[in-house]
Amino acid sequence: MVVDDSAVIRGLTTRILEEDTSIQVVASVGNGQLAVNNLSRYDVDVIVLDIEMPVMDGLTALPKLLEVDPTVKIVMSSTLTSRNAEISLRALEAGATDYIPKPTSTSDISSGGDFRREMHDKVKALGVARRHQVGKTPGPQREKGPVRKAVPVAIKGAPISLRKPGLLKPKVLAIGSSTGGPQALFELLKNLQPTINVPAVITQHMPPT
Repeated sequence: MVVDDSAVIRGLTTRILEEDTSIQVVASVGNGQLAVNNLSRYDVDVIVLDIEMPVMDGLTALPKLLEVDPTVKIVMSSTLTSRNAEISLRALEAGATDYIPKPTSTSDISSGGDFRREMHDKVKALGVARRHQVGKTPGPQREKGPVRKAVPVAIKGAPISLRKPGLLKPKVLAIGSSTGGPQALFELLKNLQPTINVPAVITQHMPPT
């Protein structure tokens, strides 16, 4: 699902996404309220959500969308300004899965190779993750009937199996993450033991701000 108040941007984003034959845009709406109203009609894996929109902005719509479907992956998409960068971080804290910087002009969107590549890579990866999470194999998207609303919950992935620690004491705790990483990092850091006796370093791929 593509959510943006600009019909031109919605069209360009849809066209870019569907250049990849494994991606199908099942819905395209102009504000957050329409996204909330229509989400239950479709089997949506990933929502590309703009931040600044009339009627209901992306940050307001975010928790409402997760209430309708706690498993949906939401990618915030907005132009790079210091204000929007701050809002995007707030969105990640509120449950958004990732963030894609949107070029400032339609010509940059239609011709920007980096934007295309990042959009394809993130939407595909998150779509696969969501369908694995709900136990579905990738296939054609179809309109569906209403679903029961659910209380937002933290998204739980498959159990992680860690190898047993070696005999040598580690000298550093290193954590690296990319697509979908910010939300996972929030969960990880909340559950770390309060005392770690080694330095900790974290790298997270993020768009430049």
